[in-house]
Amino acid sequence: MIEFIGEIKLHGLCFMPTNQEQVIMYATIALKHQKYRQSITGFLTDCYQIMFIQVTKDDSEKGLQ
Repeated sequence: MIEFIGEIKLHGLCFMPTNQEQVIMYATIALKHQKYRQSITGFLTDCYQIMFIQVTKDDSEKGLQ
């Protein structure tokens, strides 16, 4: 199942270190607002490279909204 939870629009190339940090930051923020979700896994591509990410709640955040 694929669930769309938002869109990240980067300012520049998605594979620059600054923008990779931006992707992780937005995924972390999105996960904090997902009450029943324990992790977010996704990827970005520019048709030449693929960046996979996974953000997971730690034990202190599980069950929190």
